[in-house]
Amino acid sequence: MRSTKTRDKARERYRKNAEKMREKCREYYKKNTGRIAETQRKWKILHPERCKELQKRWAIENPHRCWAWATISQHRHRGYIVDIDIEELSYIAQHTTSCPYCGSKLDWSRGGGPGGHKSSPTLDRRENEKVLFTKNIQIICMVCNRKKGDWPEDLFIERMRREGLLNRRIE
Repeated sequence: MRSTKTRDKARERYRKNAEKMREKCREYYKKNTGRIAETQRKWKILHPERCKELQKRWAIENPHRCWAWATISQHRHRGYIVDIDIEELSYIAQHTTSCPYCGSKLDWSRGGGPGGHKSSPTLDRRENEKVLFTKNIQIICMVCNRKKGDWPEDLFIERMRREGLLNRRIE
């Protein structure tokens, strides 16, 4: 174990040369990507319980990013053209706290069984195209997404207004 003095010296050296050291790390990872991936793969095989535990903890600590990753993966698997990355969708998710149609608070916790629960966040394509891009998506609750189905946004808003379910902020 390092002494406090040695550790402090190392930290100071890193502070002075942080960018240079980061660049060295980037170069190392570029050169050794295959070897690093293989080492990680072997570790996951040897430590499956620990791996599951870490994945669960990461998902709990990063609910928006976890949701964004899963959502993009599912849409790609279904054949959608995804023109938005995890960072962008995660950012949108972090800034979406309630459903824009009904106003219910979105529940970012995991669980609720297959399909989630009523206030689970879902990705809605405004124009129902097979392409996901920033201007064509929004995050709404599962109930509203199921009601909306393939309806165009303007007709769905009118339907919600007639049923008295429309969030007052939209009107």
